Amino acid sequence: MMGTVAEAMVATLKPSGVRWVQGIRVEKAGDLEAALLEAFAHEGPALVDVRTARAELSLPPKLTYGEIMGFTLYATRTILSGDANELFDAKTNLHEIDVE
Repeated sequence: MMGTVAEAMVATLKPSGVRWVQGIRVEKAGDLEAALLEAFAHEGPALVDVRTARAELSLPPKLTYGEIMGFTLYATRTILSGDANELFDAKTNLHEIDVE
């Protein structure tokens, strides 16, 4: 006897040749490449769920000093205007910055 609804669905649909959606969750940046390779290797559709921090900034692969200066100016203005809490959420990006 099947223990869950999901197991019952698998037992019902598997013989009919239904293509399965491969679901992959990525929690750490270092796991992204392997997850994407796994998704592309799957013979059917795949969904990659990449978990990110709410305030994560989109950064280019390498930062120039001009971009760093711009961010520094933004950070200074943000703190001086009293919105420092907004800036503290952005600190999640500082762990993988590569500067040219």
